[in-house]
Amino acid sequence: MTELLESNRPIPIFMAGLPGKMATLVAEAVVEREDFDLLPMAMTSPRHKLTWMDVGGQRVRLVDYCPNNLNSGRIAVDFTTPQSVVLNTIH
Repeated sequence: MTELLESNRPIPIFMAGLPGKMATLVAEAVVEREDFDLLPMAMTSPRHKLTWMDVGGQRVRLVDYCPNNLNSGRIAVDFTTPQSVVLNTIH
């Protein structure tokens, strides 16, 4: 993590729980910061899957799965239900 901060590159953020209120508020704050980069894909419930959401002028695709490409140096922020959080961390 120290290497990322020293490189002056924004830290990629993967959000789970959109379009929920807390996830939306945090995602909007992430978009406003230069040291973070909201990824263009976010995890949601099956009810909202395969839709798009505007977050602070950035378009984010909502999917109902956690992509396997959350490489080192990326942060996942999860505002889903407690039961889902446990499953999301396993994947």
